[in-house]
This record gives sequence, structure tokens and C-alpha cells, in this order.
Amino acid sequence: MEQDAIIHDTADVLTLTFWGKLRMGINSTFYHYVSIPNAVLFTTCVILLAAVLLKNKKKITKIIALVPAAVTVIWTGYIFFAYTVKNRILTYVYPDASFQTCPWAEQYLAIASALVLVLSIIYVLRKIISETDLFMTLTVAFLVWGLLPDIVLGFTSTISASILRVVSFLYLAFILISCVIIGYSGMLKKRIVWCGIVFLGAAGTIFNFAQMIRHIIVYG
Repeated sequence: MEQDAIIHDTADVLTLTFWGKLRMGINSTFYHYVSIPNAVLFTTCVILLAAVLLKNKKKITKIIALVPAAVTVIWTGYIFFAYTVKNRILTYVYPDASFQTCPWAEQYLAIASALVLVLSIIYVLRKIISETDLFMTLTVAFLVWGLLPDIVLGFTSTISASILRVVSFLYLAFILISCVIIGYSGMLKKRIVWCGIVFLGAAGTIFNFAQMIRHIIVYG
């Protein structure tokens, strides 16, 4: 592990405590999904919101259903203006013990936001899906199959080189959740839902392509 840390220029990882490594795993995962407009995450959040608006009449549930999309939009907007516009490098994949990569307040706020995002998604899933077995299956897929591999990387010294190797699991979990919710809620019967999904997919593709071009121009 020490040799890997030297090779990947992440020797500071070796000085982190258990909490520091957990912080690194959570933040690297969270920042990956909100550092650029993420079509998959945002579409999943919108689908959850739409399902609640169609099936649930409780105001508190509708408010909580807004939280995942709000967290995603607020953080993506913040990173765009605080980092992208200013051409600041966001080295989120290995925040060090001295908080030199980004301020400690931002890192702990990111952890809190990630926790709120996860809990609100699980809460909304439960309100949409009445069958316990199906709800538990989606929750396990989300937490164990999707999130856990990303967070565990925080305990390795090669996280900066490995984060992209496991994010596909969480993307697949989001796609699974979206497909199940769409079918379960019967929202495809409404034309506006079809239009919304197509619009979000097209917008996400355009934003990600633009970000890729910017990355090539700025970083080579």
C-alpha cells in the first residue's frame, strides 16, 4: 500500500485515520456524481419525484421527494461557479488530512449532503413501493451493490486511479431503480413523462459532452 501511495502521489492517505478514510470514500463518491451535470442521477431523482406527485397526496412526502433533485442541482451549480468557471482543479478523489484539496467546511457539508441525498432516496422509495420485498431489493442494490464499492475505495491508496472502475455499479443501480419505478407507477401512460425523459437524456448528453470538451481544452 505504501508503494502504491508513492506511485500515485497519494502518500497523505497513509496518515489518515479511519474517519479520514471514510470521509475520503464518501466525498470521492459524492463529488463524482455532482461535479458535472449528471444525467443518470438527476433523471433518477426526477423520476422519483414524478412518481410521488402521481401517487402520493401527502405534502411532507412531496417536499422530501424534492430533496434529491435539489441537492444535485445545488451542488452541481456550486461546483460549476466555484471551480469550473474559475478553472480551479477539483481534486476530490483524495481529500487529504490537512484539507488542502478543499476546505474542511465544504468537505463536511458534502458528507452531510450525501447522507441527506441517500436517506431521502430511500424514504421516497418506501413511499412509492408498498411491497417490502421489492423495496428491500432496490435498497440493497442501491446501498450494497451501488454505493459500498465506491466508499470502500476511500480505504485504498489508489483511489485517484480506481474511482472510475467501480462507479458503473452505482450507475446501474440508478438505472435499475428508475426502470422499476417507471413500470411500478405506470407513469409511461402520460405523454409528458416520455417528453421529460427524452429531454433530460438529451440535455445530460449535451452537458457532459460540453464538459468533456472543456476538460480537454483546460487540462489537455
